[in-house]
Amino acid sequence: MSTLRERLHRRFRSVRTAHAPACGTVHFRLTVTAGAPAGPRVLMFLDADERTVGQLDHQTCAVCAAVFVANIAVATHWQGRGVGREALTLIADRAPGYHWSTSRQSAQGRGFFAALSEETGIEFTERGKRCAHMSGALESGASGASGAAGSESA
Repeated sequence: MSTLRERLHRRFRSVRTAHAPACGTVHFRLTVTAGAPAGPRVLMFLDADERTVGQLDHQTCAVCAAVFVANIAVATHWQGRGVGREALTLIADRAPGYHWSTSRQSAQGRGFFAALSEETGIEFTERGKRCAHMSGALESGASGASGAAGSESA
C-alpha cells in the first residue's frame, strides 16, 4: 500500500510542494518531549537559511490511535505553496489510520482542513477532545515534570 504522500503526489503532480524549486526549499524538524509518549510535539518548518517559516503543534497517542492538532501556522509569504499540507502529510505517514481532531479553527483554517480532508480522506474533527493520555501528558508537563526534548529531522 502506498503512503499518503505518494498518493497525494500522484494526484497533485502539478501542485508546487514544499520542495519545488520555484518556491524554495523547506525542511522539517520534529521536537518530541522525552518520557511523554502522548506529550506535545512541535514540527518546525525551516527554510534553506534555517529561518522558521511555520510550525505545527500537535500530540500523537499510539495507545488511542489519535492525533490532536493544537495549531498550525505558516508565514504569509509561504502560504499557498503546500508547506502546511506537507507538514500534516509527514505526521499522517507516521500515524496511519489514526483519528484526527483539531482545536478551534479560524475561517482560513476551516477551508484548509476541508480541502486537506477531501484530498487525503482524513476527517479533521474541529474542537475535538484530547485523549486521556494526551491530557495527562499536558498535566504532568505543567506540574514541572522534567523531561528533555528530543529532535529529529523529518
